[in-house]
Amino acid sequence: MLPHFTLVRDILEIYENHNPAFVFIIPEANPPIVPYLHQIEFTLRILLRKPLRVFIADEIGLGKTITALAILRRIWNLGFGRKILIAVPRILLSQWISELRRLGFGHWIKRIERDTIDQLIYEGFPDGIYVASMDLIKRDRYFSEIEKVPWDVVIVDEAHKLGKGTERFNKIGVGLIGNFPDRNVILLSATPHRGDPKDYLCRISILDPYLEAGDYLDNISFYSLTHNVLIFRRSKIDVNEIYEKRKVFTDCHLEAIVIPATLEEEDFHRRLVSFLRTKLFEYYYKIGETPRAIGLLTALIFKRASSSPFAAMRTLENMIHKRSELLKQLKAPPTFREFDQKARSIANTVFGLGFDDYSEYYDEYEEESIEPDEVLNEFAERCSIFLTDNDVRELTKLVDLAKTISKRDSRLGAVKLLVDKYLREGRKVIIFTEYKDTAKYVYKALIEEFGNRRVVKLTSDEVRNEKLLERIRRRFEQEADCMVATDVASEGLNLQVASVVINYEAPWSPVKLEQRMGRVWRLGQVRDVIIHTVFLAIDTDRDVLDILYRKLIALGRAIGTKKSPVGEEVVVINMHGEELPLPLGEFTKGKRKIRLTEHALIQEYIRGGREALSDLIEHIVQTIRKLREDLRRFNVLPRIDRERTKRLIELGVGFSDSRELFEVLKTLLKSLLNNAKQQGIDIQFKEEEGKLMVISSGGAPIKVDDCTTVYKMIKMLLRRGAFTGEGLKTIPYIVARDAREGELRIYEITIYWLDKEGNEYVLYKEPIGLYLEEGYVRVVRGAELLKLISKAIDNLAFTANEYTIETPEETKLLIFSKLKTVGQEIVRKLSDDFIRYRKNLAARGWRESDDEWCPRVRRCTSKPERLMGIIRFTSITAARREARIDLFTKKLVEREAMKFAMKYEIEQGRKPIDVSDKEHYDILSRDPRKGVVRYIEVKGHKGPSLIAELSEYEYEIAKEKGDNYWLYIVHSIATGNPQLVAIRNPLKNMKVEVIESRKYRLTP
Repeated sequence: MLPHFTLVRDILEIYENHNPAFVFIIPEANPPIVPYLHQIEFTLRILLRKPLRVFIADEIGLGKTITALAILRRIWNLGFGRKILIAVPRILLSQWISELRRLGFGHWIKRIERDTIDQLIYEGFPDGIYVASMDLIKRDRYFSEIEKVPWDVVIVDEAHKLGKGTERFNKIGVGLIGNFPDRNVILLSATPHRGDPKDYLCRISILDPYLEAGDYLDNISFYSLTHNVLIFRRSKIDVNEIYEKRKVFTDCHLEAIVIPATLEEEDFHRRLVSFLRTKLFEYYYKIGETPRAIGLLTALIFKRASSSPFAAMRTLENMIHKRSELLKQLKAPPTFREFDQKARSIANTVFGLGFDDYSEYYDEYEEESIEPDEVLNEFAERCSIFLTDNDVRELTKLVDLAKTISKRDSRLGAVKLLVDKYLREGRKVIIFTEYKDTAKYVYKALIEEFGNRRVVKLTSDEVRNEKLLERIRRRFEQEADCMVATDVASEGLNLQVASVVINYEAPWSPVKLEQRMGRVWRLGQVRDVIIHTVFLAIDTDRDVLDILYRKLIALGRAIGTKKSPVGEEVVVINMHGEELPLPLGEFTKGKRKIRLTEHALIQEYIRGGREALSDLIEHIVQTIRKLREDLRRFNVLPRIDRERTKRLIELGVGFSDSRELFEVLKTLLKSLLNNAKQQGIDIQFKEEEGKLMVISSGGAPIKVDDCTTVYKMIKMLLRRGAFTGEGLKTIPYIVARDAREGELRIYEITIYWLDKEGNEYVLYKEPIGLYLEEGYVRVVRGAELLKLISKAIDNLAFTANEYTIETPEETKLLIFSKLKTVGQEIVRKLSDDFIRYRKNLAARGWRESDDEWCPRVRRCTSKPERLMGIIRFTSITAARREARIDLFTKKLVEREAMKFAMKYEIEQGRKPIDVSDKEHYDILSRDPRKGVVRYIEVKGHKGPSLIAELSEYEYEIAKEKGDNYWLYIVHSIATGNPQLVAIRNPLKNMKVEVIESRKYRLTP
């Protein structure tokens, strides 16, 4: 391999495994990964952590999954982890597996399922990356085996599901994480704090089992110390304004569209609410309270009817039909008690804050992806036994009304118009609905309108079949323009190919709304995002819009109205890159504690109408405001210190952002391409208006417009370079032309961690350049280092086959001091937050102080491992001035050069003879071990010049002897520390310039 190719390869190999920016440049990744500065900063902050135990709590859409997997890849490559467990909600299994394959882990992926676990147990859980549903893991019959595996890394996505007191928390949180303090752990969730400090602290405590857990941790001192140590959180605004300083995240417009309703629609919803309210009061007056089952039944009928006439018909018809069957089987009057526990479970999940895996409450659904339709319809059918004959007659009338409405459905008509509008604009649209029945209803109408090639559907039916799920996702990315989906697609899936979301019916949960927004408003989105929520101009929908959306969801945001293209008006909520209101677990109203779920809101509305809902929302708003203030006051979630972050990144990364990294790599690629062409490697390229296209022999043109592609091209070139040139036995020594003389030495420094037994673990490596110029030493890193290497390749003079590099003692000390200072500064800066956390908590008695976690400054050492390469920049102008020295001085210099060259030959084990007085070369040197003869011409310089001039006779000898002819340039003689650079066959490897009829100047 060519020496400069070798140097570049070695530097990039170190960067690939260690530099926080390069961790995200993964050649196998297709499509390529774009490294963003907030992800790079996170990687930087955890470089020296062992074990790694962190909570990535970035907002939805900031690339938490890719961040975690890039870190996992680094852990894997460094040998710190070979048994990895990834626990996720079932809906996200295929996405994680897809991303693992994208990052090149395909061979190592293993799935833990009911039909695979016995085989895995038999095999002893061999090395690999195991992906499993968290709700499968927590089941006793599986957990007892999974618990025994010595996992190196545990990753949990949607970690807020490890809620205080839940089986998930007890099994996964405590059993797999908290009980193993030396295990690497990465938790991910966009909502780490759910409004309950105790719930939040329970998740923090499993990350650091050395904490003395208690309510006293709920204070500003503790939370502040956890920032960038245990908890890492960045927002879209942070990315745009602090990290990237550009509009990475586009604008998002949340628009509520009010659609005129028909007389039948108004009548249907008025009669339905009246019926439901009557049922609630009927049981209240009869038994003094409203049974949970009846409360849930009325809420679910209300929600289904609010979704679509088709969903309403399905539920009401099933209830009427099931009632007659149950009455025939009834032996004793039913009681509410047997239904109430089931009602509590359903209320906590189906009407919870977001879409959950319902199998937590329904073992019969074990690992099936189910949706609210199935759970709610089953419950409604069972509760139909409580309906009276009058109820059945009223429900039958409502069914007839629903059938009439479905023939002229105002909501569906408006959605068709919206879809048509955006498809004409070239946008892709996702229509979210809460129910599978409604999804089928809308899907059928849209394929009739636009054709089945342009519309796809994603519900639990499709999710159950992973191949079908992948096929639908690919179709939506490549061919289809519209997707109709239930909430199985709203959590974790990346659908940023679309830029419009239509909520077919209004979600009552801010979290559900945010999850849907997050599917499209995320990294990679290039268009402004529009989120439409469709409301009918009926009392119930207007009340939800006026009370829930204007007060709660628009909390603290600009709000206005504009004319609607498809309805009466559009209410616009300006998101400004912000999150929706923080989700609450529960809140207090008077002496009553209310668990905040969709179920609670709907029940309150059915019971007391607009005023009751308004009163409840006002209490929630006040609670959220207080909670926000508490979070700010207690500094619970990290806030970004712009200047400190900037200084840290400059120290630890060496690149200001991903754009600079791309430009630097592109410059390096162009330098290598130009040089490859000179070496006869057939790769063409062209650059027009800053855009680079590379055409390999026999291949299609490749557009180089991202970090991954440019890096892949560089690696391909380096592999091609391996087939040319000679193998190197020494460190690459490269000579390049420049305006000034200087020398760049590139060292590899390594940061080690020393455990109690004295074992060394490599935590970090970096190539560090030291630029030596007139006794001054300057540190060169990152972007500047690669720029200097590119400059050297562009102006390459030659690469030395052999050389000496004797360094004066004072220069050695200066070099060592510089390298040591850089290493210590990296250790100190990257350890500060963690050491402060451990020290301050121990001083307060909130944490044990005898853990062996790294970093510990006394056990983190940095040292230069090796000299990787030398780049000499030499000036032709300075050399020409030196060539004009007087004859006497020239003779002295030549004599010293000969002495040094002869000494060098002897030291190399060769037998040199001075033939300068009888031949047109200076030394005849023979290697007795190999029988090889060298014909050596020696040239000397007082200063650092590497230019030589040959007479006509010397030139002819050089031509004749070819590869056996060597040019030895001995430079820096005047310093008392001469150095030798040897070039084999200089006529071939150096630029030849005719300066006189009988003289030939050989220049770099």
